[in-house]
Amino acid sequence: GPVDCLVKTLRYEGLRGLFKGLSSPMVAGSFNSALSFGTNAFMQNYLLHQGRTIESFTTIDHMLCGVASGVVCGPVVSVMELVRSLLQVQNSQNTRRYNGAFHCVRELGPRGIFRGLGVTWVRVIPGYSIYFGSYPLICSALAPNGKVADMSTFMQLVAGGFSGMVGWFSCYPIDVVKSRLQTQPYTSDGKPTLYRGIAHCFREVYRTEGLRAFSRGLGPTLLRAFPVNAAMWFLYNHSISFLNRIF
Repeated sequence: GPVDCLVKTLRYEGLRGLFKGLSSPMVAGSFNSALSFGTNAFMQNYLLHQGRTIESFTTIDHMLCGVASGVVCGPVVSVMELVRSLLQVQNSQNTRRYNGAFHCVRELGPRGIFRGLGVTWVRVIPGYSIYFGSYPLICSALAPNGKVADMSTFMQLVAGGFSGMVGWFSCYPIDVVKSRLQTQPYTSDGKPTLYRGIAHCFREVYRTEGLRAFSRGLGPTLLRAFPVNAAMWFLYNHSISFLNRIF
């Protein structure tokens, strides 16, 4: 479980083990957040230029904007999570293959760095669609008039946090498959040694570990998703409001 993982990481790797692979999400994660919210805003502006209004947007409209974000952000997410996963799973007590994020990128090379891009798109396109589609619905339920600007700070944080949890919950099983595919050993000529593809990975994981394997680690992921996305949506909304007042 998560507590056992925490204790063993501190015992065998020390405090530094908790921050293994941090540089990748810090750099690429910030860029990915800006890219995903920027793409979503671009698509909304496109709809506005077609004569639509924000008030007329349906849940499907918001979800389609999220689909565009998933398509654009897929390569960034794939590279970021591949590097992070490889750095986290390598055993620090044996010979270290990667000394850091940039060394990992150099070792993987141009072809290896996009390992798992297809399965990443399978995860992020529906995941981002539900993420950006659920946020307005949650705001409508929490706000007296459905407008984010009229919501209290607490309610804005709650709406953002729950949208993040909904987004992750919806795509977590495929995220398990993506992680298995990206971190499995590869031969010297670049062929996978455990799973041939998404369907094969699903079958093998289910056959050997059962259905519970696809929800393993879901609890900590949802606990992390709430504060991260609460802060993200809150800062995004207030940044947009501040920029609109200036320009």
